[in-house]
Amino acid sequence: MNLKTNVTIGALLFATLPILIASSLIGWIAVDSSKNALYELATQNVISIRDTKKAQIEGHFQNIRSQIAFLSDSQMVIDALMALNDAFINFRGEFDEHDLNFYRTGLSAYYQSELATEFAQKNAGMAFDWRQALKGLDEDGITIQYQYLKNNPHAIGSKGDWSEPEDDTLYSQIHSLYHSQLKSFRDRFGYLDILLV
Repeated sequence: MNLKTNVTIGALLFATLPILIASSLIGWIAVDSSKNALYELATQNVISIRDTKKAQIEGHFQNIRSQIAFLSDSQMVIDALMALNDAFINFRGEFDEHDLNFYRTGLSAYYQSELATEFAQKNAGMAFDWRQALKGLDEDGITIQYQYLKNNPHAIGSKGDWSEPEDDTLYSQIHSLYHSQLKSFRDRFGYLDILLV
């Protein structure tokens, strides 16, 4: 090879080597910057989704609180609570066609069969302590649960649909008076049940 060719090749290598190094360096910086930008974008996206979900959940619970506050301030609910409380106290005396053992035995059988089976299905086979549940009820509780749970013709999960028990007690009359309005509220807002406490 002659000197001219060697110098030309050397000059080309000398000229292209910095270009190759600069291109590699710029490419590496661009890839790293892109990776950081994508990571930052993904992080911001996840944070945005988190904040949106948080706002939705907080809004949902605020909506429930508002519905409960509205319902609890309702004169209808106040009247129902007062009337049902008085009627509950007198329920056993009005309903009592049998002695307490009859109702306790019937409720016990209901707890052991239907309720225990449903409980096990909904709780991964866990046993329902029906004796403890029954033990916690006073005579009024036993009598009214006998009527509204055991005697209720609806299946578990829809017992709240029974609006008019045919027992002529004051409690059942008051229950029938308010039941449809509270059931309508329950259904409209998607609640499983409404308990007046």
